[in-house]
Amino acid sequence: MFGKRLGIGTGFTILAVSVVAIGAGTVLAGSAEPPAWQKGLQARSEALNQKYGLGEPTSAALRTSGVSSVPQPDWLRALELRSEAMNRRYGLPHASRVSVRFVEKSRNGDDISDGGVAGTSAFKASGAITDTGSAVVYRTRKDALITLRYASIGKKGAITFVVKIDTNRGTSRWTIASGTKAYEGLHGTGIERENSSYTISTLTGTVGR
Repeated sequence: MFGKRLGIGTGFTILAVSVVAIGAGTVLAGSAEPPAWQKGLQARSEALNQKYGLGEPTSAALRTSGVSSVPQPDWLRALELRSEAMNRRYGLPHASRVSVRFVEKSRNGDDISDGGVAGTSAFKASGAITDTGSAVVYRTRKDALITLRYASIGKKGAITFVVKIDTNRGTSRWTIASGTKAYEGLHGTGIERENSSYTISTLTGTVGR
């Protein structure tokens, strides 16, 4: 597509990543008083839980979460509880697989390398994200590295995908740079590949919060 007119090879791999959101801990075992940093982290977590309606306070969840067969620090369990709540809130259980396909609509040329608009695409996302819309593609090239920014606008919000293509190694990987509305706070990573005519680019990987 906008980065592969050079005959670069691509691979197809699913990268699984674990997602941990911001959270807080409770009093450490054997401590009469938690340290100030821990109390501050817990207070911030409770405020965020209240703001986003993520259920009972973290400290209460810790008391009712059951006993694990493997000893686990309270602060780590608190982080996991908050991450799980955020994922449930936005329909993203753990790190969920996603596929986003960009179909070229227009092209400004293959020599755009200064971050300018390389063209436009229609996009369709499936899996953890289900949406359709359009994208403006910006292209930068510095030596062997091509960077494509897909500024995508769908029905549920906007997402900016960044694809980095290493023409020396023949690798093409993507991440999420930003998101709005339903996609605010979304993170993701994976592999980008293209069809033989370089008109369809597919991002495959995982997303989560």
